[in-house]
Amino acid sequence: MEHQNNLQAHIKECVDMQFTQNLYSHKYNFDFNDVPMIWNNNSPVNTFFENSLSVMIPIIEKFLVDTVREAVPHIKFNNKLLEEDVVAFCDQEDYHSEMHEQFNICIKNHGFDVEGMRIKFRNLDNKYRELPLSSRLMICTIGETLTSVFGKYYMDAMPNKDIPSMVKKMYILHAIEELEHRCVAYNVHKFYQNSVGDKFWISKWLAIKWLSSYIICCLNGMFIHLWKTKNLFKFKTINDFAIMMFSKESIPYRASKGLMRLFRKNYDPEIAFGTPDISSLLFEWESNYHKK
Repeated sequence: MEHQNNLQAHIKECVDMQFTQNLYSHKYNFDFNDVPMIWNNNSPVNTFFENSLSVMIPIIEKFLVDTVREAVPHIKFNNKLLEEDVVAFCDQEDYHSEMHEQFNICIKNHGFDVEGMRIKFRNLDNKYRELPLSSRLMICTIGETLTSVFGKYYMDAMPNKDIPSMVKKMYILHAIEELEHRCVAYNVHKFYQNSVGDKFWISKWLAIKWLSSYIICCLNGMFIHLWKTKNLFKFKTINDFAIMMFSKESIPYRASKGLMRLFRKNYDPEIAFGTPDISSLLFEWESNYHKK
Protein backbone atom coordinates (compact mmCIF):
# COMPACT_ATOMS: atom_id res chain seq x y z
CA MET A 1 0.00 0.00 0.00
CA GLU A 2 2.89 2.36 0.76
CA HIS A 3 4.29 1.75 -2.72
CA GLN A 4 0.88 2.47 -4.25
CA ASN A 5 0.52 5.73 -2.30
CA ASN A 6 4.01 6.85 -3.26
CA LEU A 7 3.44 6.05 -6.91
CA GLN A 8 0.06 7.80 -6.93
CA ALA A 9 1.63 10.91 -5.37
CA HIS A 10 4.40 10.81 -7.95
CA ILE A 11 1.93 10.57 -10.81
CA LYS A 12 0.04 13.57 -9.42
CA GLU A 13 3.29 15.53 -9.71
CA CYS A 14 3.47 14.50 -13.37
CA VAL A 15 -0.14 15.52 -13.93
CA ASP A 16 0.62 18.93 -12.44
CA MET A 17 3.48 19.19 -14.96
CA GLN A 18 6.15 19.63 -12.34
CA PHE A 19 9.64 19.37 -13.80
CA THR A 20 10.85 17.24 -10.90
CA GLN A 21 9.60 13.69 -11.45
CA ASN A 22 11.87 11.05 -9.97
CA LEU A 23 10.85 8.16 -12.17
CA TYR A 24 10.43 4.73 -10.70
CA SER A 25 12.33 1.87 -12.29
CA HIS A 26 9.85 -0.97 -12.76
CA LYS A 27 11.60 -4.17 -13.82
CA TYR A 28 9.81 -7.49 -13.68
CA ASN A 29 10.13 -10.86 -15.34
CA PHE A 30 7.79 -11.71 -18.21
CA ASP A 31 7.18 -15.23 -19.53
CA PHE A 32 5.06 -15.35 -22.70
CA ASN A 33 5.41 -19.09 -23.41
CA ASP A 34 1.72 -19.77 -22.66
CA VAL A 35 0.39 -17.01 -24.96
CA PRO A 36 -1.66 -18.60 -27.81
CA MET A 37 -1.57 -17.57 -31.47
CA ILE A 38 -4.86 -15.62 -31.21
CA TRP A 39 -4.42 -14.10 -27.79
CA ASN A 40 -6.51 -10.90 -27.77
CA ASN A 41 -10.16 -11.55 -26.95
CA ASN A 42 -10.31 -14.38 -29.55
CA SER A 43 -9.98 -11.69 -32.23
CA PRO A 44 -7.51 -12.07 -35.13
CA VAL A 45 -8.00 -8.35 -35.92
CA ASN A 46 -6.96 -7.15 -32.46
CA THR A 47 -4.25 -9.80 -32.16
CA PHE A 48 -2.50 -9.10 -35.48
CA PHE A 49 -2.74 -5.32 -35.13
CA GLU A 50 -1.21 -5.41 -31.67
CA ASN A 51 1.40 -7.92 -32.80
CA SER A 52 2.43 -5.31 -35.37
CA LEU A 53 2.55 -2.69 -32.63
CA SER A 54 4.79 -4.94 -30.55
CA VAL A 55 7.29 -5.27 -33.43
CA MET A 56 7.16 -1.50 -33.93
CA ILE A 57 7.65 -0.47 -30.30
CA PRO A 58 11.36 -1.38 -29.82
CA ILE A 59 12.26 0.57 -32.98
CA ILE A 60 10.22 3.61 -31.98
CA GLU A 61 11.50 3.57 -28.41
CA LYS A 62 15.11 3.61 -29.57
CA PHE A 63 14.21 6.61 -31.75
CA LEU A 64 12.68 8.36 -28.71
CA VAL A 65 15.63 7.60 -26.46
CA ASP A 66 18.22 8.74 -29.00
CA THR A 67 16.30 11.96 -29.68
CA VAL A 68 15.86 12.91 -26.03
CA ARG A 69 19.51 12.17 -25.27
CA GLU A 70 20.59 14.31 -28.23
CA ALA A 71 18.50 17.25 -27.03
CA VAL A 72 19.78 17.45 -23.45
CA PRO A 73 23.19 19.01 -24.23
CA HIS A 74 21.43 21.81 -26.16
CA ILE A 75 19.32 22.85 -23.17
CA LYS A 76 20.83 25.99 -21.67
CA PHE A 77 19.13 25.66 -18.31
CA ASN A 78 21.04 23.88 -15.57
CA ASN A 79 18.33 21.44 -14.55
CA LYS A 80 19.76 18.44 -12.74
CA LEU A 81 16.35 16.94 -12.02
CA LEU A 82 15.45 16.98 -15.70
CA GLU A 83 18.71 15.25 -16.55
CA GLU A 84 17.99 12.57 -13.94
CA ASP A 85 14.51 12.09 -15.38
CA VAL A 86 15.98 11.65 -18.85
CA VAL A 87 18.29 8.89 -17.55
CA ALA A 88 15.36 7.09 -15.91
CA PHE A 89 13.22 7.65 -19.00
CA CYS A 90 15.86 6.03 -21.20
CA ASP A 91 16.27 3.08 -18.79
CA GLN A 92 12.53 2.45 -18.78
CA GLU A 93 12.27 2.66 -22.55
CA ASP A 94 15.20 0.25 -22.97
CA TYR A 95 13.43 -2.19 -20.66
CA HIS A 96 10.18 -1.80 -22.61
CA SER A 97 12.09 -2.76 -25.76
CA GLU A 98 13.48 -5.88 -24.07
CA MET A 99 9.98 -6.80 -22.87
CA HIS A 100 8.50 -6.51 -26.34
CA GLU A 101 11.35 -8.40 -27.95
CA GLN A 102 10.54 -11.28 -25.60
CA PHE A 103 6.92 -11.08 -26.70
CA ASN A 104 8.02 -10.88 -30.36
CA ILE A 105 9.81 -14.23 -30.01
CA CYS A 106 6.49 -15.71 -28.87
CA ILE A 107 4.45 -14.36 -31.80
CA LYS A 108 7.21 -15.32 -34.24
CA ASN A 109 6.93 -18.90 -33.02
CA HIS A 110 3.22 -18.70 -33.87
CA GLY A 111 4.02 -17.72 -37.48
CA PHE A 112 3.84 -13.93 -37.29
CA ASP A 113 6.30 -12.35 -39.74
CA VAL A 114 8.34 -10.42 -37.19
CA GLU A 115 11.38 -9.97 -39.43
CA GLY A 116 9.35 -8.72 -42.39
CA MET A 117 7.51 -6.18 -40.26
CA ARG A 118 10.76 -5.12 -38.61
CA ILE A 119 12.28 -4.26 -41.99
CA LYS A 120 9.30 -2.03 -42.84
CA PHE A 121 9.49 -0.20 -39.53
CA ARG A 122 13.27 0.27 -39.80
CA ASN A 123 12.86 1.82 -43.24
CA LEU A 124 10.47 4.36 -41.69
CA ASP A 125 12.83 4.91 -38.77
CA ASN A 126 15.76 5.68 -41.09
CA LYS A 127 13.61 8.20 -42.94
CA TYR A 128 12.47 10.13 -39.87
CA ARG A 129 15.89 10.16 -38.22
CA GLU A 130 16.94 12.59 -40.96
CA LEU A 131 14.54 15.26 -39.63
CA PRO A 132 15.84 18.23 -37.59
CA LEU A 133 16.09 17.71 -33.84
CA SER A 134 13.21 20.11 -33.17
CA SER A 135 10.88 18.03 -35.34
CA ARG A 136 11.98 14.79 -33.74
CA LEU A 137 11.32 16.25 -30.29
CA MET A 138 7.78 17.13 -31.31
CA ILE A 139 7.40 13.56 -32.54
CA CYS A 140 8.56 12.34 -29.13
CA THR A 141 6.04 14.54 -27.35
CA ILE A 142 3.14 13.45 -29.54
CA GLY A 143 4.25 9.82 -29.57
CA GLU A 144 4.56 9.53 -25.80
CA THR A 145 1.30 11.40 -25.30
CA LEU A 146 -0.56 9.03 -27.58
CA THR A 147 0.81 6.00 -25.77
CA SER A 148 -0.96 7.26 -22.66
CA VAL A 149 -4.15 7.29 -24.77
CA PHE A 150 -3.44 3.64 -25.56
CA GLY A 151 -2.89 3.01 -21.85
CA LYS A 152 -6.22 4.56 -20.93
CA TYR A 153 -7.94 2.56 -23.66
CA TYR A 154 -6.57 -0.72 -22.35
CA MET A 155 -7.37 0.27 -18.79
CA ASP A 156 -11.02 0.70 -19.81
CA ALA A 157 -11.13 -2.32 -22.09
CA MET A 158 -9.20 -4.88 -20.04
CA PRO A 159 -12.05 -5.86 -17.67
CA ASN A 160 -14.07 -6.99 -20.69
CA LYS A 161 -11.20 -8.54 -22.63
CA ASP A 162 -10.08 -12.15 -22.60
CA ILE A 163 -6.30 -11.85 -22.76
CA PRO A 164 -3.49 -13.83 -21.08
CA SER A 165 -2.51 -12.59 -17.64
CA MET A 166 1.12 -12.03 -18.65
CA VAL A 167 0.12 -9.79 -21.56
CA LYS A 168 -2.28 -7.96 -19.27
CA LYS A 169 0.61 -7.40 -16.88
CA MET A 170 2.67 -5.90 -19.72
CA TYR A 171 -0.16 -3.52 -20.64
CA ILE A 172 -0.66 -2.39 -17.05
CA LEU A 173 3.04 -1.61 -16.68
CA HIS A 174 2.95 0.37 -19.92
CA ALA A 175 -0.08 2.39 -18.86
CA ILE A 176 1.54 3.37 -15.56
CA GLU A 177 4.91 4.31 -17.02
CA GLU A 178 3.75 6.06 -20.18
CA LEU A 179 2.18 8.85 -18.15
CA GLU A 180 5.62 9.49 -16.71
CA HIS A 181 7.21 9.32 -20.15
CA ARG A 182 4.75 11.81 -21.59
CA CYS A 183 5.80 14.36 -19.01
CA VAL A 184 9.54 13.85 -19.56
CA ALA A 185 9.22 14.14 -23.35
CA TYR A 186 7.10 17.27 -22.98
CA ASN A 187 9.55 18.83 -20.50
CA VAL A 188 12.58 18.20 -22.70
CA HIS A 189 10.77 19.61 -25.72
CA LYS A 190 9.65 22.69 -23.80
CA PHE A 191 13.09 23.41 -22.36
CA TYR A 192 14.65 22.91 -25.78
CA GLN A 193 12.18 25.34 -27.35
CA ASN A 194 12.95 27.95 -24.70
CA SER A 195 16.67 27.48 -25.26
CA VAL A 196 16.66 27.98 -29.03
CA GLY A 197 13.76 30.46 -29.18
CA ASP A 198 11.47 28.94 -31.79
CA LYS A 199 7.95 27.46 -31.86
CA PHE A 200 8.60 24.87 -34.62
CA TRP A 201 5.04 24.89 -35.89
CA ILE A 202 6.01 22.84 -38.94
CA SER A 203 7.16 20.06 -36.61
CA LYS A 204 3.53 19.43 -35.68
CA TRP A 205 2.70 18.54 -39.27
CA LEU A 206 5.71 16.24 -39.44
CA ALA A 207 4.64 14.56 -36.19
CA ILE A 208 1.22 13.80 -37.72
CA LYS A 209 2.90 12.39 -40.82
CA TRP A 210 5.20 10.24 -38.65
CA LEU A 211 2.27 8.90 -36.66
CA SER A 212 0.22 8.16 -39.78
CA SER A 213 3.10 6.30 -41.43
CA TYR A 214 3.53 3.91 -38.53
CA ILE A 215 -0.20 3.28 -38.03
CA ILE A 216 -0.63 2.53 -41.74
CA CYS A 217 2.28 0.11 -41.52
CA CYS A 218 0.66 -1.64 -38.53
CA LEU A 219 -2.64 -1.92 -40.39
CA ASN A 220 -0.79 -3.30 -43.40
CA GLY A 221 0.77 -5.99 -41.20
CA MET A 222 -2.64 -6.81 -39.73
CA PHE A 223 -4.29 -7.24 -43.15
CA ILE A 224 -1.43 -9.37 -44.48
CA HIS A 225 -1.73 -11.80 -41.58
CA LEU A 226 -5.53 -11.85 -41.75
CA TRP A 227 -5.12 -12.90 -45.40
CA LYS A 228 -2.47 -15.51 -44.61
CA THR A 229 -4.64 -17.09 -41.89
CA LYS A 230 -7.78 -16.96 -44.07
CA ASN A 231 -9.58 -14.63 -41.67
CA LEU A 232 -9.78 -11.54 -43.87
CA PHE A 233 -13.34 -11.86 -45.17
CA LYS A 234 -15.02 -13.37 -42.13
CA PHE A 235 -17.92 -11.49 -40.55
CA LYS A 236 -16.18 -11.39 -37.16
CA THR A 237 -13.12 -9.81 -38.76
CA ILE A 238 -15.18 -7.05 -40.38
CA ASN A 239 -17.13 -6.43 -37.18
CA ASP A 240 -14.02 -6.36 -34.96
CA PHE A 241 -12.23 -4.01 -37.36
CA ALA A 242 -15.20 -1.61 -37.41
CA ILE A 243 -15.30 -1.54 -33.61
CA MET A 244 -11.52 -1.10 -33.34
CA MET A 245 -11.42 1.81 -35.80
CA PHE A 246 -14.74 3.63 -35.67
CA SER A 247 -16.48 3.21 -32.31
CA LYS A 248 -16.50 6.12 -29.85
CA GLU A 249 -14.40 4.05 -27.46
CA SER A 250 -11.79 3.23 -30.10
CA ILE A 251 -8.19 4.43 -30.00
CA PRO A 252 -8.48 6.46 -33.26
CA TYR A 253 -11.52 8.32 -31.95
CA ARG A 254 -9.88 9.09 -28.60
CA ALA A 255 -6.63 10.16 -30.24
CA SER A 256 -8.29 12.31 -32.91
CA LYS A 257 -9.93 14.56 -30.30
CA GLY A 258 -6.50 15.43 -28.93
CA LEU A 259 -4.79 15.70 -32.30
CA MET A 260 -7.35 18.24 -33.49
CA ARG A 261 -6.08 20.52 -30.73
CA LEU A 262 -2.47 20.04 -31.83
CA PHE A 263 -2.41 23.14 -34.01
CA ARG A 264 -3.83 25.52 -31.46
CA LYS A 265 -1.59 28.24 -30.10
CA ASN A 266 0.32 27.28 -26.95
CA TYR A 267 -0.36 23.58 -27.49
CA ASP A 268 -0.07 21.50 -24.33
CA PRO A 269 -0.56 17.71 -24.49
CA GLU A 270 -2.01 17.65 -20.99
CA ILE A 271 -4.79 19.97 -22.11
CA ALA A 272 -5.22 18.36 -25.54
CA PHE A 273 -5.38 14.74 -24.45
CA GLY A 274 -6.38 15.02 -20.82
CA THR A 275 -4.97 13.02 -17.93
CA PRO A 276 -6.25 9.49 -17.34
CA ASP A 277 -7.30 8.44 -13.87
CA ILE A 278 -5.15 5.38 -13.32
CA SER A 279 -6.03 4.74 -9.67
CA SER A 280 -7.84 1.51 -10.60
CA LEU A 281 -4.83 0.47 -12.67
CA LEU A 282 -2.50 1.06 -9.75
CA PHE A 283 -4.76 -1.03 -7.53
CA GLU A 284 -4.71 -3.83 -10.11
CA TRP A 285 -0.92 -3.71 -10.28
CA GLU A 286 -0.50 -3.58 -6.52
CA SER A 287 -2.97 -6.40 -5.91
CA ASN A 288 -1.89 -8.86 -8.58
CA TYR A 289 1.50 -8.04 -10.07
CA HIS A 290 3.70 -5.82 -7.93
CA LYS A 291 6.59 -7.70 -6.31
CA LYS A 292 7.71 -6.13 -3.08
